[in-house]
Amino acid sequence: MSGHVRIGEDERVLETCQDELYRQDIWWLVVYFSEDGLKHTYFQSSAKANLKALANFIRELEEVKAPHIVFAIWHGRNRTDAFLIDPKKIVERFGSYEGVE
Repeated sequence: MSGHVRIGEDERVLETCQDELYRQDIWWLVVYFSEDGLKHTYFQSSAKANLKALANFIRELEEVKAPHIVFAIWHGRNRTDAFLIDPKKIVERFGSYEGVE
């Protein structure tokens, strides 16, 4: 199984992540710097609450000015690709889900 790192496909990934059928195939890797050094965490796309938590985590990193990058990891039928995603677009798209804690 092979894959690629892709840049510039933010909208495609974000739209797919909102589709109930396909969002199970996407998870999010956030790599950031903290006082303790380089860290990472991940979020699944399986529920809107997870996507809102991802957006909130990115907001927190931005508030403390922690350098960070976000990858969407998309498991396809024949390969797995990593998409470098603009964190601001994630906050815009998923940060305001109504009725989701």
